[in-house]
Amino acid sequence: MSTASKKVCFLALSLTAIFLLLCTGFYIYELLSSYLPSIGQFEKDVFSDVFLPLLYMLALVAFAVFGFLFRTSLSGRTYKSTLSGLFASGFAALATALWLFTFLAGLTKSMPNGILALLSILLILFGAMTVAYLVLCATPNPSHTLTVLLGMAAAVFMLIFAFYAYFDTAFALNSPIKLLDLLSALSLTLFFLLETRFRFGAVCEAIFYPVGMAAILLCASNAISALLYNAIEGRPLVVHTMHDFLFLGFALYALTRLLSFVLPPLFHEETAESQGATPMFETEGGAGYVPAESDVLAQETFDFDVADTPSAVADGQENDDSHKAATDFNTSPET
Repeated sequence: MSTASKKVCFLALSLTAIFLLLCTGFYIYELLSSYLPSIGQFEKDVFSDVFLPLLYMLALVAFAVFGFLFRTSLSGRTYKSTLSGLFASGFAALATALWLFTFLAGLTKSMPNGILALLSILLILFGAMTVAYLVLCATPNPSHTLTVLLGMAAAVFMLIFAFYAYFDTAFALNSPIKLLDLLSALSLTLFFLLETRFRFGAVCEAIFYPVGMAAILLCASNAISALLYNAIEGRPLVVHTMHDFLFLGFALYALTRLLSFVLPPLFHEETAESQGATPMFETEGGAGYVPAESDVLAQETFDFDVADTPSAVADGQENDDSHKAATDFNTSPET
């Protein structure tokens, strides 16, 4: 990757970090100052009703504009296995497995009725496949086919999670806690879908980067704020404490996936560059390769042998004349 592309990637992460600090800071302030746990709502004030939602909306719009403005510089990226990515995949797999265990423990005490019962069964099934997917991503050389199939299962898992949060009556429908959970789950659904497209080879970095930035912002601010609220107030923000570690694990996973574009790979990969080609500067058409020096020399030698140079033309004419003369000499004159 060129230096300019690396700067664009680090600019994306810096922009995400700035909005993460702002959103998390104001969200924690609202939780500690005006949150009413009995009804799952904030007290009516300008920060909870206007400023905090606008701040999240501004961040999402900024991410979308970033992807549009730098779509050329973000093109041509390739997924690489990095050491941080393997650790983040393992942490996310552990957090998902612990969340699944606490969710199952809750179901043994009180099984929900209606649509929540069906969604609970689907969450268990697709949650187990998501754990398998993250474990597979934590291995150096995962199976491509199995990774694609389990990656789609991870996207379905987060979509079902969003449906479960929507129909769950623990919080009111307009509760900011529920709304942030819904947005976090939906952002992860899009993220896993785009990640699966990467593994298919259908890349679209101008969309993948903003979606990854949004997933990091929503999931990390959700998890960090809830964990700090739990530590300060002594009570969890939601029923399952592992809910916070689940989103934190996915936020770290998305972060390392974006970082994998600028970090060196953990293992040597057979690419055109490793075969002797030299990468050229990236253009609007994406990354490409120019021939290596040895290839240029070989091409020049080949062109020289077949080139229509003056010496070659002269030699050719001389051979033709001598051949014609021989032919005329051997041919008897007409009578």
